[in-house]
Amino acid sequence: MDRATRLAVLFVAAAAAVIAYRAETFWTGDYPVEAGPPIDALMHGRLHEFLASRPLMGPLSLVLRAPFAALSLITGGGAARDFYENAYRFGVFPCVVAAGVFGIFLARAALRRGAPPVVAWGALALIVVNPVSLKAITYGHPEEILCAALLAGAMLAALQGRDGWAALLAVAAVVTKQWALLGIVPVAIAMNPRRLRKYGLIAAGAMVAAAIPLLIANAGSFIEVNRHLLDTRSAGVMPTSAWWLALPESASADSAMHASPTWLGLLGHPLLIVVCLGAAIALAPRVRRDLGGRAFALLALVMLLRAILDPVNNSYYHVPFFIALVAADALDRRYVPTLAALAGLIAVVDLARWTTLQAIVYLAWAVGFTAYLVARSSGATLSARSRSRVALDPAAAAVQHSSSSAARS
Repeated sequence: MDRATRLAVLFVAAAAAVIAYRAETFWTGDYPVEAGPPIDALMHGRLHEFLASRPLMGPLSLVLRAPFAALSLITGGGAARDFYENAYRFGVFPCVVAAGVFGIFLARAALRRGAPPVVAWGALALIVVNPVSLKAITYGHPEEILCAALLAGAMLAALQGRDGWAALLAVAAVVTKQWALLGIVPVAIAMNPRRLRKYGLIAAGAMVAAAIPLLIANAGSFIEVNRHLLDTRSAGVMPTSAWWLALPESASADSAMHASPTWLGLLGHPLLIVVCLGAAIALAPRVRRDLGGRAFALLALVMLLRAILDPVNNSYYHVPFFIALVAADALDRRYVPTLAALAGLIAVVDLARWTTLQAIVYLAWAVGFTAYLVARSSGATLSARSRSRVALDPAAAAVQHSSSSAARS
């Protein structure tokens, strides 16, 4: 391990510790009513209660966080009467570290592609510490960071010809948060087509195996929770959604929310899935012509579409988009798009008091960035240096070349 990597490891550990220490749940975050109870059950050995609980997320982050959350048994302040405060703080740590681990691998890959150190290591810093990820922690969802890191890690592994790792990390992402299913197609596009069927079947089997204990514990609630993910009629429509400006004002006490009409509540998420998967499939032939330069841009596009089209588009839904964009820029030896995206997201959050203006600014920013990522994924905006077909490391060059050749045949 070289000196720069050792310093990066120390940075990740220190940053994760500080972020975790400053995390809190007691106000209105989701953790005390969603992830908190099942993690508490797991750290106290109540396994059936853990399996039967149904938070709106997969079990992987809960299992990962539980040993860290169990430290609150020593420090105190981690019980339900404390809103699981210290348990939450300890559980934030591994999620942020996971992002840092991905950031280190990304930085090293970027350096191999000729990125200046300031761009490569700056990407690591932005992945670990950024306002979007901090919003996820504020609202009680550090698993968003973990899932985004796993999905981006799957893409990086695929680009390096490590298809087994890509499949494993993609499965881990899906078992962490269900929205990661939308990123499966971009990752599959980056994999070697000759290995895709083999690893695809293995990944599908792993996801089924992960679901079996949950079905055995309480099949009815498992089905109900996942059905609820496709039906948002009971939720309001956020200003940071493509739908908000098209809907009439709600009589709700919360003026920032518009009531979700029945048709949108039933069709919003299924339509989102169709658009995200359709965009990835449509752009696949062009992305395969330059996987190193376009695959992460495609992943960022899919994750941005997921946020824009979701009626309940919280600010932290942009974590996977942002991490994928940082990765795309680092590997392409640039940083302006990342900074532009960050500035836009900060501006939108700061406009929360003026909901109509917030909706207009968000829609303008989101549509503009969507168009940009479509162009970038298809190669329309690539400069001469970015058209290079060089793989992310020499060992993967032959794999990527054969993969792209097979896609064109």
